[in-house]
Amino acid sequence: MRIISKFQDYYDRALAYGFENDRVLVRHNQAWDARGQGAPENVPANEVLQKLQAISKSVAPFDAFGAHNRYEKRPKNEHLQITPLVFCVGGRVTKALWVLDIQSVRLNNGHNRYSSYSRTESPYIPQLNPANEYSGSGTYQPHPSEKVHQDGPIFDAKEFEQTVDRWKKYYEQNQNSYNLEKLEKLEKWLNEPAPDLYVAALASELSIAIAHPEGMALNPSLKDWKFFKYWDAPTCMQEISMFVGNMSAPEKAPVAMDDKYRVHSHGFNEQSFRKQPTKHGLPKRAKRPHPDTPIEIPDSDSSPAP
Repeated sequence: MRIISKFQDYYDRALAYGFENDRVLVRHNQAWDARGQGAPENVPANEVLQKLQAISKSVAPFDAFGAHNRYEKRPKNEHLQITPLVFCVGGRVTKALWVLDIQSVRLNNGHNRYSSYSRTESPYIPQLNPANEYSGSGTYQPHPSEKVHQDGPIFDAKEFEQTVDRWKKYYEQNQNSYNLEKLEKLEKWLNEPAPDLYVAALASELSIAIAHPEGMALNPSLKDWKFFKYWDAPTCMQEISMFVGNMSAPEKAPVAMDDKYRVHSHGFNEQSFRKQPTKHGLPKRAKRPHPDTPIEIPDSDSSPAP
């Protein structure tokens, strides 16, 4: 697959292994503010983008970041912000939680996302760049005196549980059931399976998209959103290439095949790519007699009569 774009992404390096000339991906970046009207109706992928954003808005984000609220209870000098993310890459919908967990004294008296910044988007996650051209990300830049525990997306519910475990213990000790319930809802949302929008994305030719409660974008830079934690470069390139190839033949619906049948279709079997048993695991064979071993000849008297 050839790529036409004004910026580079992390999966572009997979082109070094070869590419198909029969498919082309035009990676034109577009973004919209979800607090306004969202994507215009003339965008073919508008319906899918609205569904992705609805998934991200089905759970409330968590914000204990910046200036303290007098009604809020949190660990001393600790700040936490969690934003739901929904990716649609190669027609596959993936949910994630962008977690920014940081220890800082400087943030106790300011830098609140609602008071210190006039931008509609959170300054602590990669920007969706409402301009039609990619211009880089705007993630949080920590001070040398600050300690960052986590800054990036989490795709696994168990990993998220381990990340916010100390926050849960603190809220349990201080009987803060409101924040504890919000964290549990985020964990449940991440653990739920994502809906299948492959056919809808194929019909609207939506190859790469992302949505969160504050915005949505087509063809964003997955490198800034650290999507490589979920798919490596060859896997991401293969999924997008297969999706672009299916867009050229929409009348052929994708066929779901189990792994065991897919293995046999490629000429492999259950023992392929597995280590064969060593000589210690093989059954014992009868040893050949030594050349100097005398051969016993049965007596003629003891031979049975004809």
